[in-house]
Amino acid sequence: MRGRRRVGKSRLVEEFVERTGVPHLFFTASAQPTPAADLRLFVAAAAGSTLPGAGLFAGQAPATWDAALTLLAAALPADQTSVVVLDEMPYLIATDPGFEGTLQKVFDRELSRRPVLLICVGSDLAMMEALNDYGRPFHQRATEMVVPPLSPGDVGEMLQLPSADAIDAYLVTGGLPLVLDDWAPGETVRDYLAKAVPDPTSALIVSGERALAAEFPPQPQPGVVLRAIGSGERTRLLHRAGRRRNPAGFAAPRAPTAG
Repeated sequence: MRGRRRVGKSRLVEEFVERTGVPHLFFTASAQPTPAADLRLFVAAAAGSTLPGAGLFAGQAPATWDAALTLLAAALPADQTSVVVLDEMPYLIATDPGFEGTLQKVFDRELSRRPVLLICVGSDLAMMEALNDYGRPFHQRATEMVVPPLSPGDVGEMLQLPSADAIDAYLVTGGLPLVLDDWAPGETVRDYLAKAVPDPTSALIVSGERALAAEFPPQPQPGVVLRAIGSGERTRLLHRAGRRRNPAGFAAPRAPTAG
């Protein structure tokens, strides 16, 4: 399952596992510095899960993902359906490049023999899409699901706005449910922005900052550029050989001269 950051993937899966009522493990990776740190958090999540064999993880400290996932297979029920969720899986692959192959091996040998649904979730669109490519461990093993943002129609229905205002609200929020939750039904775009923009903790500001942090390295300083644009700096003049160029790159005409 893939989709833009903060589009609601984790919430969607949480609702799914809660409504099914089956035993489940929900593990969210968090960009730990080492595989050992990821393993400790995984063991803690598995020990606190609703899996029938969750007690098998008590006091355990597997040194590899192979050992941890094999222990997970032993904890799964053989006589009823269960769900295992690996949220933000790209973090695990980034920390341990061998994780993908290890998961595929344990899936083929152990997990696929049990009535378990394995859901791998990620916001790194390129990496998640590539998981099913030819030559990758999970090629043709997984079913892909893309979670899109809400549509303008969804936004209008959620906020009880007429069509034109719903499109404005969609353009401001990007259709992200987390941002739209802060928007009161019937509230105009101006009223919402007047409330959200000055508040550094609003969902609109926090989502924008996190999107920038995820997509851009710190060196380009995107925040500085955006603040300059917001303050009115939207054009740039280049002086070259006495000629002015407009932002589109076309030479501006010279002023007429006498004679």
